[in-house]
Amino acid sequence: MAAESHPNVVAIVVAAGSGTRLPGAVEKQFAPLAGRPIVVHAIEALSAAPAVGAIVLAVPRGREEFAEREIVGAFGLARVTAVVAGGATRAASVVLALAAVPATTDWVLVHDAARPLATPALVARVLEAARETGAAIPALPLADTVKRVAAAGSAGAAGAVARRAAGAVIETVDREGLWGAQTPQAFGQRLLLEAHRRAEREGWDATDCASIVERAGGTVMVVEGERWNIKITEPGDLAIAEAIMAAREAAARAR
Repeated sequence: MAAESHPNVVAIVVAAGSGTRLPGAVEKQFAPLAGRPIVVHAIEALSAAPAVGAIVLAVPRGREEFAEREIVGAFGLARVTAVVAGGATRAASVVLALAAVPATTDWVLVHDAARPLATPALVARVLEAARETGAAIPALPLADTVKRVAAAGSAGAAGAVARRAAGAVIETVDREGLWGAQTPQAFGQRLLLEAHRRAEREGWDATDCASIVERAGGTVMVVEGERWNIKITEPGDLAIAEAIMAAREAAARAR
């Protein structure tokens, strides 16, 4: 694949998981949504953002050729300039993808392949916020009452010695100031790379890049996410995503 000449913003699409909660014989990110693989929708969402100059796609090890042929080639995803093998964890996959990002890149977006409905407007807001401190994420304030629930043998809240049966409520968590993080997340390239290098040295792991940057001492700004920027995890999420897509198409035709 011919790489763009040092694009200012490069997006990493993390599609290296082996999730199998959706029906079918392929990994979740390659499952069909409205006739195309979920990951294709995620890539096209980023490709629609004018600021994104190139995209690096991280896939399960051994699936690189499949992804280049059946995803990038078959759907004409011209912004994808590299397909790389991911690692055993999400953080490891991001590190491997960062190796394919030109050193002169200013900003890196990291996006989950399982979020196919992000908009160019969200990309623009996150990038703009990142310019303040070098890092920004989209998120939504939690609306539901939050319960901490015991796993087998968990201790009670506030250091209580009593044990709780698995599935029992340990405590009700004050949701004031709690937000649910989404992607794409935006970072200065050097900040993100140095944070991940420190995480590797010190053995950290996290479910998103923002957590690693935070632990490394970075300040992560939050912008309002999008309610319909859902993550596909269960079969029912496919029906919800298809309904959102249909509503968007109908609204576009009506304009």
